[in-house]
Amino acid sequence: MQLIVSYSPGIYVSLHARTREAVRTLYELCRKENKLQTWVATSDYHATWFAGDPIGAIRAAQLGLCEKALEKLESRTVKIAHPQRTA
Repeated sequence: MQLIVSYSPGIYVSLHARTREAVRTLYELCRKENKLQTWVATSDYHATWFAGDPIGAIRAAQLGLCEKALEKLESRTVKIAHPQRTA
């Protein structure tokens, strides 16, 4: 079976752009993991905050991550945590 990608180049490029952005965000989070762990370990308040609102805590830790990427990550995690139920 042959896949025709030239039929919808916008969709093809869009999928690859989203994949690259997701990989970049995960890479940046991994690079900053030690800084985040240090921030979480500095107080019980930080640890509790991170457990209840990880994206908010990541923002507060000022890791220098792209806000747009954090917004997308937050959107995805909310969808995972609170899936819409259909009857």
